[in-house]
Amino acid sequence: MRTGDNVKFNQSKHFKFIRELGSGGTGVTNLFKDETTDTFFAIKKYQPSGGNIEYEEEYYNRFVDEIKILFQLSHSNIVRVYNYYLYPQSTLGYLQMEYIEGVPIDEYVENNFVDLNNLFRSAIDAFVCLEKNNVLHRDIRPANIMVDNSGQIKVIDFGFGKILNSENSENSILLNWPATEHPDEVECHNDYTVQTEIYYLGYLFRKLLKENSINDFKFANILEKMCETNIKNRYESFEKISVEIAKGMLLTLNFSEFEKRTYKAMAENLSSIIKNFTSKFSPVTDANEVLTNLEDILKSNILEEVVQNNSLLINAFVNNGYSYSIKIRVPVSVVEKFYELFLNSNFQKRKIILENLKSRLSQIENKIQPFDIDNDDLPF
Repeated sequence: MRTGDNVKFNQSKHFKFIRELGSGGTGVTNLFKDETTDTFFAIKKYQPSGGNIEYEEEYYNRFVDEIKILFQLSHSNIVRVYNYYLYPQSTLGYLQMEYIEGVPIDEYVENNFVDLNNLFRSAIDAFVCLEKNNVLHRDIRPANIMVDNSGQIKVIDFGFGKILNSENSENSILLNWPATEHPDEVECHNDYTVQTEIYYLGYLFRKLLKENSINDFKFANILEKMCETNIKNRYESFEKISVEIAKGMLLTLNFSEFEKRTYKAMAENLSSIIKNFTSKFSPVTDANEVLTNLEDILKSNILEEVVQNNSLLINAFVNNGYSYSIKIRVPVSVVEKFYELFLNSNFQKRKIILENLKSRLSQIENKIQPFDIDNDDLPF
């Protein structure tokens, strides 16, 4: 086998049909069980019916676009995709996804005593991930913001989604949500941007507050700015909203001196081993991903006094390229204490910790050195 050869796996994979989960004009979603792994999957079948058959090819291309979008996303609050099966000759396809056992957010809030502050923060985190991946969802409505049985937000259904890139920068509108008010860019210019996503997500949560008479929402000011119809008065990005949320939480949280020292030790060690960034700074923002990364580091260094590979530690917090020192050694005890701090912190504290690390690491110089092969300045 040579590099570039196409390898075809012909072994059939069998799924046990459980029940139908839902259907629409372009197909049906069913629940299946993989009996090898005892795992349940939601498999969405593309097969238009009725009047949609006339647009079969157009909707098929949109189905393929949904696959492309989901495969570039990885976030605990966004539905996970596992596989796809396309039959273009028959204009037919299947999308194998995470099965979410839950209900739409409006139904969940109506029937449960919930902290809408946590749901709001999780939703913002999910849309920060979409924003970083240049993805517009364009179908923000309660049915597509699910809450699973453990109370976690899951953004689903990217059938109207769009990836923005240099070749596909137009933000034409594809709106499928029954809002009674629309922002100016929609009303006046039939345009849809990230700021439009901000408006409709804010509108959804504002409606939840009103319909369920929730009075203890901590981010009312943020929500009002999200819902400004004039785009100039609205937030520019979900990232800025995330920063505002973190600032607000900081006022209500207290870190002990031990927690501050533990954070400081990790932050200073990270800053000391990263010499410079070789591409645009991109921090890891998913707390669960950070925890998993730290667990892997501790497992592989459990019998050591210092971390054996500095790049693994940096990778726990940074996605972009960098040059780093191999002479400076980070004590394993520093990682252990930080891991315990992060593991035992609630959602708010984790957010604050990552925001502070982000602020600290963003000050590191961005410097491209393609020909520097100093042993103490290894490129990632």
